[in-house]
Amino acid sequence: MTLTLTQMINGQSVEAQGALQSFNNPVDGVPLAQWKSAEEMDVIRCLQSSKKFLNLPAGWPKEERQALLERMKTSILKNAQLWSTQEALFQGLPQNFVNESSFQHALHLLDKNIEALKTPSVDSYLNSPTGVIAIITSWNLSFRLVMESLIPAWAAGNSVIIKISSKSPITAEILKTLFLEIDPPLGAGHVLLGQGSKVGAFLATHPGVRALSFVGKTMTAQALIKSTAVQFKKLKIRSSTKNAALILPGFESDELWTRMLESFLIGHGQMGWSMSRLLTTEAEAPKIIERLKQSLPKIKPAITTPNQTLKNELLIKAQAEHAKLLMPESQSYQFVLDLPNCSDLQQDELTVPIFPIVTVKYLHELARWANNTSYGNLAVLWGDESKARKLAEKLEFGGVWLNHWMKPQDESPWGLKQSAFGISENQAEGPFYSDKKLTL
Repeated sequence: MTLTLTQMINGQSVEAQGALQSFNNPVDGVPLAQWKSAEEMDVIRCLQSSKKFLNLPAGWPKEERQALLERMKTSILKNAQLWSTQEALFQGLPQNFVNESSFQHALHLLDKNIEALKTPSVDSYLNSPTGVIAIITSWNLSFRLVMESLIPAWAAGNSVIIKISSKSPITAEILKTLFLEIDPPLGAGHVLLGQGSKVGAFLATHPGVRALSFVGKTMTAQALIKSTAVQFKKLKIRSSTKNAALILPGFESDELWTRMLESFLIGHGQMGWSMSRLLTTEAEAPKIIERLKQSLPKIKPAITTPNQTLKNELLIKAQAEHAKLLMPESQSYQFVLDLPNCSDLQQDELTVPIFPIVTVKYLHELARWANNTSYGNLAVLWGDESKARKLAEKLEFGGVWLNHWMKPQDESPWGLKQSAFGISENQAEGPFYSDKKLTL
């Protein structure tokens, strides 16, 4: 059955007046949802409601914010299985992975912010809400991405307008259900489903929006930075990735090997947390390659459907650069060998499951080639922890995980280079979610 979705404006479920949009199952193409796209006037309605909320004489008392986050925690605990199943279907991801990485992660963030609200501030600043914060996210694990901004934004007393990607419209329905259950103050939160070129751009440039939290492609991020500069908006932008998995000598654990494979194959290389390249030493490479050849045919193909046209184009390019395909017969994912380090496939975000394998003679060279990209989001080191920690110091990545990938308590890393821009602080009383005033 096809779901008919609506917008969430000023505490009410409403139908927008824009063009009809639809979403099909990423695996079999069956229609899953349809909705009328939000327009600029829907943003104006949200802003009018937000202004009334922020201008209430009594403000938003800390005790009420804490109570709201407590209700949110109760609602997520009750609905996590259902909501993670829904989001997994729309995003083509395993349900248990979505539950752990999105919904259990949200519960961890709620505990952290609830505890912070209970603790009196001891610094010499007065903190007041930033104002209206726009949250614009990409499609993969979108509930997680929204929660990483929504929870501290509400803990600080802000109003939020959330623009959900049309590639995961179910997240808008989940948020709408959540809001109806926990009953935030009118004007504290709105959820829109609309085109980024219209709704996203309008949110970014409207003077009534004081801050923008964005996760998405580099070209969009660059446009947002330019368009918001004239208004000096607060920005929290996370952009493209080229993540690196580095396997050190002596990596033998079967359990860690499974997690290492998951870091590449879950999400089919399309998530901001997905590994993009595998790096190891020449001495270790034959064992790693042989183990990949044995393991990959036994693995059920990833649910997510990649852009096959782009994937085929990039594979042709890789072979033109004399790269070898590890699994020529594979129709879902592909590891490639002997790709030149200067290749665009080594340095750029691909968003399809093509994963270069890079080998070096000496251990210290791993950092050099891992850093050979304009992006610096996330790296994972697998192997001896003491060697890994020394190598981690040389990596130009905002997050370096040692012998694990995607634990619920792990916050999304704040990247380096072209993977992030703006204010990295993610605390409710930090400079993004609060206006800080020095008292002398």
